[in-house]
Amino acid sequence: SPLIIALDKGHYSIFKALLESGKFDHDATDAGGRSALGYAVRRRNYEAVRLLIESGVDAGRQEAAGITPLNMAVAQGDEDIVRVLL
Repeated sequence: SPLIIALDKGHYSIFKALLESGKFDHDATDAGGRSALGYAVRRRNYEAVRLLIESGVDAGRQEAAGITPLNMAVAQGDEDIVRVLL
């Protein structure tokens, strides 16, 4: 997914433009089952997480090994992202 690639490479402005275009599935996953939301959480990109949640992404969707983005944020100790995900 172009959204995932932009997040993975740290290109937030490109990610934002792609998301706002509405042309890409924000719930798509990569070959490993990781979502754009998962990438945003792992990179601790609060703004990307917020935009994905506002766009209607499924915040409870499990990724590889049954881990959710909320599980990741809690494990990282990222209280700001945890609040957005709740």
